[in-house]
Amino acid sequence: MSKEKIPLVLGERVRTQKFLVFTHEEKVREKENYFLSKMHLKDLLGVHKMYDSLTSESKNLIPSRILGLTTKKSWYWILGQVALIISCFPRLRECFRRVFPKASFLWLLAKNQQDEIIGFAYLRGITRNLKDGDLYLGICVLDNYQGRGIGYKLMGGLINWAQREKAKRIFLDVHERNFKAISLYRKFGFIVI
Repeated sequence: MSKEKIPLVLGERVRTQKFLVFTHEEKVREKENYFLSKMHLKDLLGVHKMYDSLTSESKNLIPSRILGLTTKKSWYWILGQVALIISCFPRLRECFRRVFPKASFLWLLAKNQQDEIIGFAYLRGITRNLKDGDLYLGICVLDNYQGRGIGYKLMGGLINWAQREKAKRIFLDVHERNFKAISLYRKFGFIVI
């Protein structure tokens, strides 16, 4: 299986379709027995545990040097944890983003009724110049929860959030054989660049 990645972009202007709108403390409950919420500090350990529970194949599709408790600890991993913690606090995140836009994250989580994280998606800055308005998107849903519309809701919520952050373009990479993900991204108007 090829591990080539395809870069995708959501056009020059983020689509204006309306999706879920989140306030800082708001959670939206869904019929499918899961809900979406912004990440809080108490969720950080759950994100790491969820990443560690992924199969090797799934980890290859969303490799990360900052996620997972079993990930090799390095200065990069430690600094990533600082960035993730700061990202949990909106005002602090905004200040941090002005200095380190590449390390500033916006997280959206999907949780089951037991409050376990079953999926996550994030946006992070790409360039040091915030006026560029370019963001990078990452998304992951546990294998046994895929195909239930969770990824679709996470993507919609993040695209809406990106609109409020005045994003001009959203980029992501996807493995060329990850057909389910490519199909999802195309539904949102992502194109290969």
